[in-house]
Amino acid sequence: MPQRSSDLVETYAARALGAGALGLVFAVLAGVMWSYRGDSGGALAIVLGVIALGLLAYAAFSFVKSRGVSSFKLDCPMCGAANGFEEAPTSDVICRQCHRTIPIQDGRILPLRQISCNACGESNWYSDRTKSLLCEACGREILIAGPSGAAQYAVHDDARPYELVLVAFEQGSDDLVEALQERLGTNRAQIRTLLTNLPSVLLTNVPRQKAEILRDELSHLGAALEARPVGG
Repeated sequence: MPQRSSDLVETYAARALGAGALGLVFAVLAGVMWSYRGDSGGALAIVLGVIALGLLAYAAFSFVKSRGVSSFKLDCPMCGAANGFEEAPTSDVICRQCHRTIPIQDGRILPLRQISCNACGESNWYSDRTKSLLCEACGREILIAGPSGAAQYAVHDDARPYELVLVAFEQGSDDLVEALQERLGTNRAQIRTLLTNLPSVLLTNVPRQKAEILRDELSHLGAALEARPVGG
């Protein structure tokens, strides 16, 4: 999945700020050493000055890079929020605003439709690629059209309770952290704790379909997960 343009801008800006601040510190030290130079003070001042110039040059380079980040705008068809990426996505992405999965195939967003939950009435989005659908509000399965066009529920071929286990993830994935916060209803600190103690159980005692749907969604954000029976 391509990087979000906002993440790249933040990365370059943080590098520019850090290198610039450190460069100024070395520049001040170089000035102090030059003012009070002795037998070796002058040489040390020159070394510090060279380091300061290098850091300031890197800060300027990072700042220029942050200003030149290209952005491909992708509007979420479900909430309308604009999502910026370095290049056009070729696979599913998560909307930064509503945290829903935007289905993408061959570089284009798949057509989406809405259906109301028979249990609570909440509207839910789905595409032709949706195999099973759980209501975002109440968690119940929703009646959708099958391959033949006839309405049907997803097949219940496993009634055992399942758990979703995070096995590994790509470092530096802010999108994954945000998605886990939304899906699990926890804060950023708790998510960081889960990420540092792998393998971590994210959900337990849930239907197989729910565990597999969340597994598939998070896999697009660089996470490796396992949906498996509880105690299995």
